[in-house]
Amino acid sequence: MPIQAGDVALVTSRVMDDVPEGGGGPTATAIIDGTSNSIFPDISELDRAGGRVNLRQLFASVLTNSVDTYFGANVIVAEPPSDSKVSITLFSTGQVFDTRASAKGRIESYLSLGARFPGNLFGDHIAGQRIVTLLQRDTIPPPSVGDTLVMRKNDGLPNQLEQYIKVIAASSRLRTFTDINGDFIRLEVSLTLSDALTADFAGLDAMRTEPGAADYIGKTRMYSTIVADAARYYGVVPLTQAASLGDLVVKGSSIFTQLVPSTKVEVPIADARMSQRGSPLLKAGEPYTNTVNAVLSKAQSLYIGGKILPGSFTLAVGTVVLTDKGGVLFNADTAVGSIDYDNGVVSVSTNIFGTGANNITFTYTPADTPASVTSSVGVPVTAQGSGQIGCFPSHPFRHVAHCKSVTGHCPDGTYCQMMAQAHYVAQTVRWVQVRSISQLARFL
Repeated sequence: MPIQAGDVALVTSRVMDDVPEGGGGPTATAIIDGTSNSIFPDISELDRAGGRVNLRQLFASVLTNSVDTYFGANVIVAEPPSDSKVSITLFSTGQVFDTRASAKGRIESYLSLGARFPGNLFGDHIAGQRIVTLLQRDTIPPPSVGDTLVMRKNDGLPNQLEQYIKVIAASSRLRTFTDINGDFIRLEVSLTLSDALTADFAGLDAMRTEPGAADYIGKTRMYSTIVADAARYYGVVPLTQAASLGDLVVKGSSIFTQLVPSTKVEVPIADARMSQRGSPLLKAGEPYTNTVNAVLSKAQSLYIGGKILPGSFTLAVGTVVLTDKGGVLFNADTAVGSIDYDNGVVSVSTNIFGTGANNITFTYTPADTPASVTSSVGVPVTAQGSGQIGCFPSHPFRHVAHCKSVTGHCPDGTYCQMMAQAHYVAQTVRWVQVRSISQLARFL
C-alpha cells in the first residue's frame, strides 16, 4: 500500500519542555493537527511582559506498517503568527538525540571562542559591574567599541564559567608599576559593557612577565571571538508586493526575525533638529502686528496668515496676553494652547477668551523654510558596528552669498540669518544587529 498524505506526521521528542534535558530524540507520539498547545504552551502574563524563548525538538515521521520507500520531505512555516510580538523560526542542529542545552549552544554560537586575548583582567570584578579593566602591553592595540570578548573563569576545570561581553565604550591610559626589578609600564584599558557581569570574576595583579598556567588557577582568562554563524534559521514573512509564477525577484517585509526578546531597545531619531522640527524656519521679514475680530476658543482655531518664526509670537485680548515657547502658548507660566508655526494656526485648550468674538491683536515675525540640499555617505557595517546606532551630526553651512564679507558676517556686523537660525541635523542609522551573546543567553 503506498504512503498516503495522512501517513506523514510530526512527532514529539522525549521531553517537550523548556528544561536543559528537553528534546532527547523522537517518540511515536504524533502531534495532532489543529490542537491548541500541542507544541508550545500559552503565553503567560509574565512572558508577555518580560519575553521568553521556547525551544521544541520535533521530527517528521512516516507512520505506516509497510516498507515502501519515502523519498523525503520539506518542512516550512506556512504562516506567520497573528501576534506581531511572537515569531516562529525553524533551525536544525543536525543531531537526532541532542537536548535543549546543545540547541541553545548552537544559537549562541554566532560568535565563537577565539584565540587568547593579549591582555589580562586587572583585579577582581563582581557580578553586576558594567565596567571591566584590563592590563596589556602598550604596543598591542586595545579593544575597540563593538568588539566582543570572552571572560572565562577556572579555564578547563569542571566548574568553568564564561561570559561573552560586548564593548560599548573604551578608554585607556598608561600606568607605571613597580616590582623587585624596578618600574615597568602597562596600558590600563577600561571597557564599558552592554550587559552587566553575571558572576564574580577574579583577575590578576600587574605583572612584568606574561602569567603562567599556575598564575591562572582560580583566575580569569580573556579570549577574543570569531564569527562562526553556526546556525541557519528559516521563517516566513508576508510579501509587500504580489509575486507571479516565473518571477525571479520577490519583495518581502524583512529578511530578519526575532530570536530572543529584549526590553532594551535603541530607538533612532532620524532627521531631527535640535529644535525637534523637521525643517528650520528662518526669519523672512520684520515683525508684523494686526488686529482682527474673531473667535478663538476650544472649538475654533485662529489662522494668523502665514508661517511664524518660533519665539516671536504674542497675542492679546484685553489684558490677557499669550506668548509662544516651543510650540506651546503660555499665559504667564500656564500652558493654555498650541501654535502651528508652519501653517500659522493658533489653538487654545481652554476657553480663556470665552466662546464669542473678540478683538484679537497679535504680533509675529514672518518666517519661511529654506530649500535643503541632501547628501549621503556610505559606512561599512562590520561585526564591531553591529547592534549599535550611530548618529552623524552635520554642521550647517554659513550663508554668505549676500554678504560683502567672506567671514560670514553681514554688513551690519551680525551673523547671517542662515547661520544664526541654523540647527544641527543628526542623521541616524540603525545597523543590522545581532544582540550580544550574554544577553541572548540570559533569555535561553
